[in-house]
Amino acid sequence: MKKIFAILAITLACVSCNKWLDINPRTEARSEDLFSTEDGYKDALTACYIKMNDRSLYGEYMNMTVMECFANLWTTSQSGTPLCYLATNFRFEDLQLRNAVNSMYYGLYNVIVQANTLIAREEESKEVLNSKLHSVIMGEAYALRAFCHFDVLRMFGQMPQNPTREVSLPYSTKVSKDAPAYYDYNSFLGKIMADIEKADSYLKDAEALNYYTQFESNYGNDHSGHAISFDEPYAERYRKFRFNYYAVQALKARIYTYTGDKAKAYAAAKSVIEAQGPDGNPIVELATDSDYVNNRFALPTECVFALSNFQLADYTVALLNGVSGAQVRSDQLYISLTNLNTLFNNVTSNNRYNYGWERSTTNAYGRQMPTIRKYYQVEKSAGMITTEVVPIFRLSEMYLIVMESTDNLAEAQALYNTYMRAHSVSDATQFETKDQLDAEIINEYRREFFAEGQMFFTYKRTGATKMLWRNQEVGEDQYILPLPDSEYDPGKVKSEN
Repeated sequence: MKKIFAILAITLACVSCNKWLDINPRTEARSEDLFSTEDGYKDALTACYIKMNDRSLYGEYMNMTVMECFANLWTTSQSGTPLCYLATNFRFEDLQLRNAVNSMYYGLYNVIVQANTLIAREEESKEVLNSKLHSVIMGEAYALRAFCHFDVLRMFGQMPQNPTREVSLPYSTKVSKDAPAYYDYNSFLGKIMADIEKADSYLKDAEALNYYTQFESNYGNDHSGHAISFDEPYAERYRKFRFNYYAVQALKARIYTYTGDKAKAYAAAKSVIEAQGPDGNPIVELATDSDYVNNRFALPTECVFALSNFQLADYTVALLNGVSGAQVRSDQLYISLTNLNTLFNNVTSNNRYNYGWERSTTNAYGRQMPTIRKYYQVEKSAGMITTEVVPIFRLSEMYLIVMESTDNLAEAQALYNTYMRAHSVSDATQFETKDQLDAEIINEYRREFFAEGQMFFTYKRTGATKMLWRNQEVGEDQYILPLPDSEYDPGKVKSEN
């Protein structure tokens, strides 16, 4: 860890546009000049989002491929999809898989270090930025730092419930050549929550979605076509594609669900569901058939926070196919029609089943092999708001969290009915017990967030010993991903000054 942070620190100290941080050329100034202008701060924050789109992170490994293969969701083969085959079988001793896991680890810390460059200038930025820009930029930087550290914890940390193996992890808060301090599980979580509270305090009053609707923020005009005159466009436009205040609440809900704090998970998720914009309408609503009919397969309508990735069309078909009537190659990821029907409990009215999967794709023998359409671009560069979308938090997750965390079966059932109506399922199952509903919620995580990288963590937080379609049991050896060899120091637990 000391080596990687020394490299990142030296790199950032010299120049902000480099092989580590794919910032645009305008930021090729030395760091002492970079933060002398508003544009420098904006570019430094934008760099965090650009890096998150890297294929080693949320551009592929963290959602579409490696993490989903750990959850045994894709059909894989040793010859056709070797990396995912190795992940499906937890072959951590293989160099190809170890390199992929390492790239996710270092990639997350790369984003963290970039966020740290902003946070390090928290006080001096007040002399350059107006109060709104300062609050938004610092709030997002803290939120991104917490978010990435949480995914480090979910991947490389110990089991959240009943652990027998402890793992200490580095929490990076500075741009320094020195290694960051390592923390045990509870202390690491405490650092995450401290950053979230900082993000919350900055964004609560500055959040543009409190005074502009999502439509206005995204399109720059109202529903009548009248242009909006924004006071501070960088802080007010495209809030769905930035770590906004409601994404902070969604992150809280996800963390509390992972750690088993149901009361706090309930409150955070409910606040997102009930949030209203200045027009009195919900900040975000559940996606219905409309998104699919308009070829918006990633369901941007219900994204609380998403990344905009204009490169999706360049590689997602090669990975996931999704093309009507196409033949599936051996190096693409798919599932069998039998598994798809099992996934959806044969409820074929579900719009996720009907529109979210391309069921006409076949293998070389003419057998149906459904492929997911979530990242399929009907027309390349159709628009960042509707198609070039990588979901990070969706409202569906908030509904599932509230259903799971409440002890009131009637409340959970009412939410489930609303949730399923948005899925075009009018005759939703009526559950006799909360345990029955909770079991179905786990199934819903699997089908709803397919290719979004959430199922492995759902299995891990619940301590599941069995995964759907896997014969072998799983446990800590599978759920705790191996740290890079140069980083692992199980006895190194210390606190920062």
